[in-house]
Amino acid sequence: MGAFSMHFSHGLLILQDSESTETHDDWNPSEAGIDVERDSIYLSVLNYVDGIVNVEIIDGGTPKRDLRSVYNGEIEVGSGQFVVRDTVGDISAVFHIDKGISQLSIEVDNEGDASKVTIRFNPELKFENLTFSR
Repeated sequence: MGAFSMHFSHGLLILQDSESTETHDDWNPSEAGIDVERDSIYLSVLNYVDGIVNVEIIDGGTPKRDLRSVYNGEIEVGSGQFVVRDTVGDISAVFHIDKGISQLSIEVDNEGDASKVTIRFNPELKFENLTFSR
């Protein structure tokens, strides 16, 4: 589906329906590296000064052995447009997918300050080293 590498000004990767209005106001990134709402997910990644983050968005497959699953569940994409972006608009990748509920898993190398992120639609689940957040 797609991939990119970049510095994240505020250490935040946002995954959301293009019409999401979620703000994640109650989330404290120092307590949890991920926050999940109905149609959006906030994920802590490396801050700009700490290095580049590699993000991969793929369809299907099994979790990578060198990454840790931090989310395995659903996201509502009512618009049919799934957006992966940073907070300041340096990148905004839009993926056209089926409208409705999508199965999604997120894998990272280091929860809380990830430098590698895999966003996997329609994952083939293997239940080893998984943690579930919702």
